[in-house]
Amino acid sequence: MSTRIPHASVWLVGCWLAVTATHGRMAIAQTPIPIATSTRTDAVSFDRDIMPIFRKKCLACHSSSEAYGDLVLESPAAMLKGGDAGPAIVPKQGAASLLLKLASHQAEPFMPPPGNDVAAAPMTSAELGLLKLWIDQGATSDSGSAAISPRDWRPLPPGINPIYAVAISPDGQYAACGRANQIFIYHVPTGQLITRLNDPAVQLRGDDSRPGVAHLDIVQSLAFNPDGDMLASGGFRTVKLWRRPRDVRTLNLAAAQSVTAVATSPSGEIIATALADNSIKLWNAADGQPLATLVGHEGPIHEVRFSHDGQRLYSASEDHSVRVWQTLDGQMIGRIDTPAAIQALTVLTEAVPVEPAEQVATAEASTVDAGTADASATQAPAQPAAESASPSDQSAEDADKAGPPVVITERLATGGADNLIRLWHTPR
Repeated sequence: MSTRIPHASVWLVGCWLAVTATHGRMAIAQTPIPIATSTRTDAVSFDRDIMPIFRKKCLACHSSSEAYGDLVLESPAAMLKGGDAGPAIVPKQGAASLLLKLASHQAEPFMPPPGNDVAAAPMTSAELGLLKLWIDQGATSDSGSAAISPRDWRPLPPGINPIYAVAISPDGQYAACGRANQIFIYHVPTGQLITRLNDPAVQLRGDDSRPGVAHLDIVQSLAFNPDGDMLASGGFRTVKLWRRPRDVRTLNLAAAQSVTAVATSPSGEIIATALADNSIKLWNAADGQPLATLVGHEGPIHEVRFSHDGQRLYSASEDHSVRVWQTLDGQMIGRIDTPAAIQALTVLTEAVPVEPAEQVATAEASTVDAGTADASATQAPAQPAAESASPSDQSAEDADKAGPPVVITERLATGGADNLIRLWHTPR
């Protein structure tokens, strides 16, 4: 059993006292341990490279809970403060640092001592070389979060899309939603998706090349500032500030009439405007050129909404009807007659599993029904299958490859002048 000496008698004792009892007298080791020359060119990390060595060979006797010789080796600051014999390290002077001299057995008392209570072995030549390089580089401390943050990130697995944070702007116009490591911004009055925030630095890292990625990890918190023009988002040890740009107008559409409603397709390629003359005009969002004029309503149009795939447009009017238009050519493909004038309209989507028999029946159908509240129906030609899937269809197809076949169904919710909200089936 080793004998502990009061810490005031020597600078380092306990684990650092390198003496052995041999046949009743003290024998001192004489051979220094060679210090290897490190070939590393990057910065040596105290937390990742040096602390693991200290934990195995030093901290049993030189920690904040048990500091022999008043020396603590748990941080560069503690080593600079030193113990009874002064500083343990001299930044940028590894060879002159007492810590290295004692660990390499160039000076006494050697550390860790032979026969110590915790069986700590002397540092190897490579470990001494790494310690010397760290001191020569300045013996700096790691920056808190960087020192213990993961170095190798992996993209979040597909299908992991939890919502842990939402925020509403002070004026109630915008809602921010953190979905996995993405941030979606919605316009509250219309429910339209405005944008998805993107940090190019995340994609440049190569950790996640998917578009619209805001953080490396799941978004945990969101908050708007009092003016509503800045959003703070919190992820893994990271806070990002997003400022809403000013004057982001990119297009002017010259409408001949007052505009009563506006909608943008999910892909952002088409803009629909309802005009005071009860018509609807479709525009190319890229260049502002008109695509089609939709005529049929006999009263003011209060709402226009696109389907989930952008292939149809729904319009609600005071003429007691909802019209369904095909955006490809502007043709009306369905109509829902309502008991009262419609003041508001929204689209509800749902992914419904499809049995094989239902798939066959759907393929053979030549007409579809636009249902009404009183169970009546208006027949309309079935929409022909597109030759190629739209981007949104392709995304849905990719997401469902691992699951059962599904069909995206839509229903309409309308708010009427008779103070009632109604749900309607739509053409499929």
